[in-house]
Amino acid sequence: ISCLMAVFFFFSILPIEIKAEENSHKAVAGDFIVEGDPTGYTYTDGVLTFTIPGDYKVSMFPVITVGDFTVKGAPDGYAYDEGEHVLTFTKPGNYIVAMAGGKTETTDRIVVTGGTESDPVKIRLKDVAIDVSANEEACAFELTGSAVLNLTLEGSNKLWSGAGCSGLQVTAGTVLIIDGTGALDAKSNAVEPSDTDTDTDTYEGDVFLVRE
Repeated sequence: ISCLMAVFFFFSILPIEIKAEENSHKAVAGDFIVEGDPTGYTYTDGVLTFTIPGDYKVSMFPVITVGDFTVKGAPDGYAYDEGEHVLTFTKPGNYIVAMAGGKTETTDRIVVTGGTESDPVKIRLKDVAIDVSANEEACAFELTGSAVLNLTLEGSNKLWSGAGCSGLQVTAGTVLIIDGTGALDAKSNAVEPSDTDTDTDTYEGDVFLVRE
């Protein structure tokens, strides 16, 4: 018995490292994925700052090809419907959308349903060309529900919709803020109205243009 007690005492004075599962934490900070103590860093205005020593793992979101687009951002924040050829953003976050390799134009469409005024969906549209003007009621890019979108333009972008839709459709109850240094060619293939009061260039939601 005395021998067993001596052995137990010997091991009890050695440092023991316990890796508790609850201490493992993964979080999204802007364009980064950070694993480690969430109290040990901050993310403000695009800057990730570590304030407490510790073990951290930082990685970037992968660029994923979906349909004729590539998307960089949290994969659980968007989905692509292969049957409808629609890329839908459902959760707030930072995303970059560009054309997939070898693609210069597409009939795939983009829809935004997520975001709030305090936590909007943020999409950087980079040299994207969508032309669905041959399809009536087809919207190249559309905000629905109560979506709130900060859209940053980079390069030359084209959004051509079919009759009955604006090039960039902002429905009632949604909010769109546009900024960036890029260009946007957005239009509808609407026939000039005669016996109707329909104005396909009218936004029903709130649109704000920001130019630095």
